[in-house]
Amino acid sequence: MRTAIRDQLCSEVSAFENRVYQPSMPGPQTKKPYAVVKMGTENPANISMAFNKPVEIWVYADKNDFTELDMRINEVIRALHGTELTTANGEKFELRYQGYIGSEYYDEEWKATTQALEFETVAIYEGR
Repeated sequence: MRTAIRDQLCSEVSAFENRVYQPSMPGPQTKKPYAVVKMGTENPANISMAFNKPVEIWVYADKNDFTELDMRINEVIRALHGTELTTANGEKFELRYQGYIGSEYYDEEWKATTQALEFETVAIYEGR
């Protein structure tokens, strides 16, 4: 699932230049803009054949450029919301934008502005 999301962001947000990472990969010297994909815990849906899982996308931009941050956020939302993606195993899932997580802020250590976005995945369990 994470790889399909990463591939979609790399394909649709050219400004990232393939800089879409797992949480532990970037550092203060990482070229900006970039995104971090963080997967949440799987939650069973109300029906036994489906599940949802929160996904956080953290968007980072240069420290003095909130305009770029806003542009990248909008591109991420357009790239992922309502999009059906397929995992390497052929399982399909859809992402739905849920909103911002907290407020945007300047990270002094990383010299970057950042904002987290929450998406929800909706998928069907295969073989049940």
